Amino acid sequence: MGPVQRTEDTVGIATRLLDAAEAVSLIPTISSADPGFDLQTAYRVLESIAAVRRGEGWQCVGRKIGFTNRSIWARYGVDRPMWAHIWDRTALPLPGLAVHARRLHS
Repeated sequence: MGPVQRTEDTVGIATRLLDAAEAVSLIPTISSADPGFDLQTAYRVLESIAAVRRGEGWQCVGRKIGFTNRSIWARYGVDRPMWAHIWDRTALPLPGLAVHARRLHS
């Protein structure tokens, strides 16, 4: 299987990931089936997932940033930080943190 290029492929991958999340089940990594799966394609899959979740009424409440520590990049084969959405249905509010966040916006 060649690199994921077409919209149908990214939507199919997004559907597979969403189905696994709903079933609380593990699936093989996307890159194990397609070694050409790259960061650009991963972000297209992420946008497909976001579109589905927004369509189901989910609200994006922030972003999580990973791989901010450059010293581990080589170990994981990455060359930059990566981000993903944080959704209202997957995050729990922390009252003390909410107060702190308000202060940041003041």
